[in-house]
Amino acid sequence: MGASAKVILFKSKTFSDGKNPVLLRVTINRKVKYYNLGNNLKCYVNQWNKGDG
Repeated sequence: MGASAKVILFKSKTFSDGKNPVLLRVTINRKVKYYNLGNNLKCYVNQWNKGDG
């Protein structure tokens, strides 16, 4: 049973202020679920550090 988690920037959705939501991606046994980390946790695409997540 393998499990992993990663914080990602959801680029498919952009809010009216130009920011994108930050999500937690959890994978357990090859099944993926996304969890919103809250309405206050948003980020611009150019501020996101892709290497750190």
